[in-house]
Amino acid sequence: MAERLGFIGVGRMGSEMAKNMMAGGEDVIVFDIDDDRVEEMVDAGADSADSVTELVEAADIVFSSLPRDETVEAVYLGDDGIVESLTDGMAVVEMSTVKPDTVRATQAEVEERGLDVDVIDCPVIGIPSTARDADLTVLIGATDEGFERMKPLAEHIGTTIEHVGEPGRAKEIKLVNNVITYGNYALAAEVFAMAEELDIGHEELFKITDSGAAQSSIVASKLPNVLDESFDPGFTVEGAMGDLRYAIDIGHEEQVELPVSEMIAGRYQFAADQGYSEDDYSILMKALSEK
Repeated sequence: MAERLGFIGVGRMGSEMAKNMMAGGEDVIVFDIDDDRVEEMVDAGADSADSVTELVEAADIVFSSLPRDETVEAVYLGDDGIVESLTDGMAVVEMSTVKPDTVRATQAEVEERGLDVDVIDCPVIGIPSTARDADLTVLIGATDEGFERMKPLAEHIGTTIEHVGEPGRAKEIKLVNNVITYGNYALAAEVFAMAEELDIGHEELFKITDSGAAQSSIVASKLPNVLDESFDPGFTVEGAMGDLRYAIDIGHEEQVELPVSEMIAGRYQFAADQGYSEDDYSILMKALSEK
């Protein structure tokens, strides 16, 4: 018998993943504090719940795709949170980009309650457009049994699916990946801003850099935003700063110095200080070009 999927958080990423689950024939119920997001999903064929508790009680596997660490913690472990309503045989799939210890705390609470529940750490690498195209990289931190349970569902949303270890490990890898991505773009944004002062056009410079060792997929992805001055968020400056803070915090905990990562965070902070915190982080190139 097919398992019913519950999605908590159907924003830019969660909605696309839930829609692809439905396109793959899955039965989906959703909850979000944004009524417009819920209405969009109902129009696409999902059922809706009026609370986290109602959703968990109606689902077999509960997915969460949420914006911040503290939100994930509250939704799982707070009053009337997910864990309160879990029963044996269920699974939870945490897809947000948050601190690894947050999903580990959920696993610890599930174990302390003696529940037979699969806790699956499952962040994805991609943006809303790749989520829409079911072309995400799906990182799965779970037991072997949890991975086998999640894999056929991951195939609805991604083309690369990796079992990377236990819960928490996937979040660690995602954060490392994101620091590299944001750092790559921040460096390009700086030098493209400098090139502008030298009367070297963005397209001219990109044509050269894209032909050799300086080639960058993130610059190729984000430069059209800059050229069109279209900064509707795929992922915001504030979101990038949050990921960088999480990674830097882990570095401090592990006594690893990350001075370059801290400088990168500073560049995105500069963009936020210019009033761009809710814009797509590609706006950093524009922010650094302004005087």
